[in-house]
Amino acid sequence: MRHFRQVFNEVIDFVIIDAPFECPDEPLRELQRFLAEGRTHFRSWLKFPTWEKGLGLSPDVVYGLEDAVQYLVEKMKTEGPFDGMMSFSQGGIILRHFHRIT
Repeated sequence: MRHFRQVFNEVIDFVIIDAPFECPDEPLRELQRFLAEGRTHFRSWLKFPTWEKGLGLSPDVVYGLEDAVQYLVEKMKTEGPFDGMMSFSQGGIILRHFHRIT
């Protein structure tokens, strides 16, 4: 993505929309160099049962999708309009879901 942004920086405005949830788990030491400056934890588009005790959810369940979609809608209203979107990993899953419901 860094190279893509360098090449197209003069013709495309890039707006980075970070995931709404902070992962409570400490990142692996090998991955800490990928954290944004000033950050101590990664962010996530989904929540996992291990993050909050007492929910009684199966460890295979993810939740928070409705909150993530609402967050994305709000970001699009305040920082858009956008001509296109790019994403990867969890962001790709959320973007695909978002595209299907809009």
